[in-house]
Amino acid sequence: MNITTTTSIFDSIREDLLKVEIELSSILTHNKIEVVDKFSSHILNTSGKRLRPALLLLSAKSFNVSSEVAVKFACVFELIHTATLIHDDVIDHSSTRRGSRTLNVLWGDTLTVLFGDLLYLRAMSSAIEGRNWKMMEVLSGVTSKVIEGELIQHDHLFDIHLDREQYFEILERKTALLFAACCKSGAILSGASSQTVQDFENYGLHLGRAFQLIDDLLDYSSTATELGKPVFTDLKEGKLTLPLLLLKDANPQTTQALIEDFWSVNSTKSTLDSVGSHLRTLLHQHQALDQTYDIAKKETEKAVAILNNPAYERESFHFFRLLPNLLLDRLK
Repeated sequence: MNITTTTSIFDSIREDLLKVEIELSSILTHNKIEVVDKFSSHILNTSGKRLRPALLLLSAKSFNVSSEVAVKFACVFELIHTATLIHDDVIDHSSTRRGSRTLNVLWGDTLTVLFGDLLYLRAMSSAIEGRNWKMMEVLSGVTSKVIEGELIQHDHLFDIHLDREQYFEILERKTALLFAACCKSGAILSGASSQTVQDFENYGLHLGRAFQLIDDLLDYSSTATELGKPVFTDLKEGKLTLPLLLLKDANPQTTQALIEDFWSVNSTKSTLDSVGSHLRTLLHQHQALDQTYDIAKKETEKAVAILNNPAYERESFHFFRLLPNLLLDRLK
């Protein structure tokens, strides 16, 4: 990422991001239940970039929402996001996330699922304290959609016939809608017009699509060290993402045969390495990674275009114009 630009964006909400960390720690620790404190300590020490809380805080700042209210709902969204990741790791039998061992590897599936459930309930309890019923509708709606996305994805694991429409349906529910909810929260909390709320929801949808497309691209173009998890993770878990769907369209027979070899129960490590290397060569040869990037770039352009409106010319909305290109800069 462009460090200077990223820093300048986060500097504007640095104090509130710190409050989010303090509030999350308060919500998650001091439970008087040893196993809950143990799990909580692990996720607090292996946290991500806090992108979703940052989006909400930026949105709240743009619409002059009080810091106290913004921080509370930023924590709620982060708890929901974290709960979904915890459940994903169990479903996918993941062993590594952000360069650290997952909860399910450390303490087993049963306790991990229960802890994920607890995070959902803590999120909703905290949201109720905010006493904003429009936000409760948003939170319950987006949580339902995320779970629906997981159900659809699980139903299509190791599905060689998955198509682009199904892929984008999963992407929308699992990623883009949560981005959209964070981005429109400032407008909702400030009592802005329904059109403004819709604009920022659409902005977040485009931003979320771009984010996930780049994430899927990186699974085939980065190293395990850069990703904080093994490469080709999606394919190993039976998930076809856009780069391979594009490749399958360009070279159906070879691509399908390679994927089926990769998924074969008889595949050895050397077979997986060989097939993975062949797929990576084909992805470059048929420009599937470049095409994925181009589609992501179009989504960022659509996001920025929404802000080409006299109503959003204020300086407070400037950071929303910078964010889309920062997502693309993850590749640099």
